[in-house]
Amino acid sequence: MSKVIRPEMANHPLTIAVREIDGLSDHGKNVGEVCEDIGLKAEDVMYVAEQRALRSVYFFSRGIQLKLTESVEIRLNPIEMKMLLQFESAYMDGLCIGWRARDYVQKEDQAS
Repeated sequence: MSKVIRPEMANHPLTIAVREIDGLSDHGKNVGEVCEDIGLKAEDVMYVAEQRALRSVYFFSRGIQLKLTESVEIRLNPIEMKMLLQFESAYMDGLCIGWRARDYVQKEDQAS
């Protein structure tokens, strides 16, 4: 499988946000500090990421689609716990990037 690098995306708000979030992390900031820098509460980001990760783990490992409106106690096996941590990390990153990109879009809209 091959993929294409698209240089036209270099100035897209999401790409700019990725570079900023990566830069904050590269300078030794932890998740809480990165969230604070972009105007989010770390505990909110972590909660949302965990919930999305739980749903993803259940779907990918068990084929079960959890409903957003039902409260369920979930027991995970060791493999699912590892998956959970990986998904949580990815979702936290995505939430921060999306939030920051929204700021860039709003600034562009205000400027025009």
